[in-house]
Amino acid sequence: MKRIVSALILGGAVVVTVLWAPAVVGTSLTAVFSVIAVVELAHLVRARGQELPVAFISVCAVIMLMAAWLGGMTWLFFSLAGSIAVLVFFRVVAGEVSGSLAVISFSVFALIYPSWLLAHVPLMLTSTGVRRALLFGLVVIWACDSTAFFVGSSMGKRKLLESVSPNKTVEGAVAGMLSAPVVAVVFSASGFVDWSIGFAVIIGLVTAFLGQVGDLAESMLKRDAGVKDSGTLIPGHGGVLDRIDGLLFAIPVFYYIILHFGGGGR
Repeated sequence: MKRIVSALILGGAVVVTVLWAPAVVGTSLTAVFSVIAVVELAHLVRARGQELPVAFISVCAVIMLMAAWLGGMTWLFFSLAGSIAVLVFFRVVAGEVSGSLAVISFSVFALIYPSWLLAHVPLMLTSTGVRRALLFGLVVIWACDSTAFFVGSSMGKRKLLESVSPNKTVEGAVAGMLSAPVVAVVFSASGFVDWSIGFAVIIGLVTAFLGQVGDLAESMLKRDAGVKDSGTLIPGHGGVLDRIDGLLFAIPVFYYIILHFGGGGR
C-alpha cells in the first residue's frame, strides 16, 4: 500500500509540474532530486571503500541543470566538460597522486550518472508540445515499471538476470515492454502528442527498453554495494535513485530522438 500511495502522490506532483508549472519550478525540483541522488550514489560508492567529493558534484549537478534551462543543449555539454576539467584541475593542484585514478573515475561517473543524464529534463520544459512529449516518456517508463513489478510478482517464474537483480523475471520484463505500445496508442490516438501511432509505438518501445536497462543498471550498483535500496526517503520505493533509475538512460535518448526526428508528425 505504501508503494501505491507514494507513487500516486509523486506521480500527481510530477504531472502537474511537467504540464503546467513554470520551467524554473521543474528545474528546481529536478535539482533537488539530482542532489539527493548524488548523495545516495556516494553511499553506494562508500560501501565499496571509496569516497566521492559530494559537495563538489552536487554543485556541478545544479550548475548543469541551470545551464540546460538557461542555455539549452550546448550549455549542458559545456557545463559537463567544465565540471570534469575543474575536478581534475583541483586534484592535480592538490598533488594527491595516490588513488587519483579511482577518485577521478568515480567522480566523473557521478557527474554523468545521475547528474548530467537527469539534467536533460529542463531541456524538455521549453514548450507545451515538448512537455507533452516528456509526459508521454514518463508514463511509458511508469507503466513499464509497474506492469513488470506486478506481473513479475504474481506470475513470474523465470529469472531475468538473477546475478544482477534476483527479483526481476522474464515474464515481468516482457509484460513491461508490452505496456509501451498501449500507452503509445492512447497518447497518439487521443491527440495528446502530435505523432503517428507507428512513431509513438517505436519511441515507446525504445523508451521502455532503456527504462528497464536503467533499472537493471542501478540494481547492479546496489548489488555490488551490498544494499537493497539506495535510500529510505520514499516509503515503499526506497531512495530517490531507486525511483528515477529508469529515467536516467531513457529520457536523454528520448529527447534526442524527438529532437532529430521531429516527432514523426501526422
